[in-house]
Parts: sequence; C-alpha cells; structure tokens
Amino acid sequence: MKKILYITEAFGSGVFVLMANSSNMLASRGHEVHLCYSLRWDTFHPLEKYIDPRVTLHHIPMVRNMNPQADIRALMQLTKLIKQLKPDVIHLYSSKAGFLGRLASRLIGKKIPVFYSPQGLAFLQQNFSRMQRGAFLALENLASLAGGTLVASCQSEKDMIRRSLPFAKVILIENAIDVGEVNKRQNNGNKLCLGTTGRIKAQKDPVAFAQLAKSLADKNISFVWIGDGDHPGKASLLDAGVEVTGLLSREDYLNRLADFDIYIQTSLWEGMPIAMMEALIAGIPAVVTDVIGNRDIVDHGETGFLAKNLEEMASYLSRLIEDTNLRKQMGNLARQRSLQRFLFEHFVDKLLKTYNGE
Repeated sequence: MKKILYITEAFGSGVFVLMANSSNMLASRGHEVHLCYSLRWDTFHPLEKYIDPRVTLHHIPMVRNMNPQADIRALMQLTKLIKQLKPDVIHLYSSKAGFLGRLASRLIGKKIPVFYSPQGLAFLQQNFSRMQRGAFLALENLASLAGGTLVASCQSEKDMIRRSLPFAKVILIENAIDVGEVNKRQNNGNKLCLGTTGRIKAQKDPVAFAQLAKSLADKNISFVWIGDGDHPGKASLLDAGVEVTGLLSREDYLNRLADFDIYIQTSLWEGMPIAMMEALIAGIPAVVTDVIGNRDIVDHGETGFLAKNLEEMASYLSRLIEDTNLRKQMGNLARQRSLQRFLFEHFVDKLLKTYNGE
C-alpha cells in the first residue's frame, strides 16, 4: 500500500472532479491518501460531500498568479507538510502546485517520486502577453531540472511538452471520469438546447460563444452557459440571450448538462477537458475548437466536429441543428466510445503502475 500526497492550487471544475475521484478510489483500495488543496471560487462545497472520509485533507493557501510573498509562504508550508508526512509518492496538479511542489521536494533532499499533471500548460495561455508566456515557459524548464515526471493528459499535450520542455521526462495518462456519475442526454421536446460549461474567462472565449448564439438565434433554439465568472465577456453572453446559470452544485450541473442537444466549446487552449468528456459520455455531439485537448477527445465527423475558426463552428452547428438523425448518430457513437475509453478504473490502474515504477 502507498502513502500518496496530492497537491493542487486549482481545486475547482475538472481538476476537482479528477482529484476527488482519484483520491476516493485510491483510498477505497486501501492506500493512505492525503489531499493538499487551496480553495477557489468554484471549489465544490461541502468538501465532505465529495471527498471520502478516508482521505486526509490539508488546506494550504496558494495563489494562481505570481506573488513572491505568498509563494514563499506556500513553499515553506508545503516543505513542512512533505517532511511531516514522508509520502511514498507526490502528485502535483496545475502549474503553480507543479512549480512549488517540485521545488519543495527538491529542498527536502529525499528522493520521493514526484509526478506533475499540468492540466493545461501555462505558457499556452493566450490571455497573457508573449513576455509572460515566455516567463512561464522558462519557469517550467527550470522546474523540470528539479526532477519529477510530467504526466500529460492527452497525446497532443505530450507532444507539446516534448517540443517545449527538452529537460522534462514525460509520460501519457489520459484523463478519465466516473462514467456512472454522468446522466444520459434527455430528449426534452422540440426546442434545441446548445450549451457549454465552465468558468467565464478568457480561455473559454465567451465573446465567441456569444457571437455564435447571435448568428444562430432562433425561437426554437436556446443557448446555455453552465457556470459563472467576472470576465467582461459575460455581458456579451447576456446581450446575446445566453442563459448563464451561475455556479451550480455537482448534481445540478450534471442534470443541466443532460439537457444539451449539442455541446459547444470555443476554448482558445485546453488540457484534456473533463466537461467535454462528460458531454460525450452523456451522448451529446460536440462542436469545438481545434486545440490541444479538444482534438484528442472529439473524432472529427464521427462524434462531433473540430473547427479552425468561428465560421466553421457556425457551419457545423447549423448542420447538426438541421439534421436530427446526424445528431443522434454522433451522440450515440460518442457515448459508446467514451464509456469504454474514459473508465476511471483504468485510469487509476495506470496511476498505480506509474507510482510503482512499472
């Protein structure tokens, strides 16, 4: 049995689901699991509802942006926690935890196996300037020198890591989810529901989603954004008549997702998005941007469409809106393939083999 320490700053949305499910299943198999996290606006509450009581929780405040004072404080706390627990394995999720966690493990000096899952590479984030992205890339390369193994969540992310981080050791373990938790798509009548999920932020390009809603406006079509945020794009969504649900509980989120007839993702960059996997498992065809993560999940022309620009997205959406049989065919195939591909039991089996050095 292993003593496993998970550390993340980004304890919300898909990362929350992935880490909660991983911790719970590993604990159920008899491993000693510790989960170190920072609270975010989209962290599901109460934690006790989603985290197995056999998992030990540790709260250490970490901030997403560069903040020397806060980062040094978090580094000291992480170092102290690792010394205290003496874990067999450390697994880090998100860029900030990936940097601080690898540095903390190096400061301790003991050779503890360290794994790092970026879940979206920071130096690809287009809302930052070229100089900032260059700084993120330099920090990732610096952290790679501290050791550890990067765990890519999809093949195209692994390819990007190999091109951009020459000092990094990288392996591939695709993201997965508890497929039994996802509700199958419901047929709720004649009005089509087109939607997306996630925080309203630059990454998700809410302005592009609003433009699609305006261009496809019809009394028999509704557009829904499950989530919330303070990005200026929220005003564009509301102006386009998009229903913004606000932050929902996990259960309410899955219920609303099952209402979708078509899933839309206008992301400018991704890791391997959990929400899209959930949509495909629900039997919902997807029209998404052709970026890392999206292209690893959607089989173009079979379970949905990959679009290179907004005009292509609008064209593919129009095609699915008009062709009921095509929607059903793609949705059924998406569910059939995803139920096999994204089984969480297989994901945890791969994790354990990795932790054991196999």
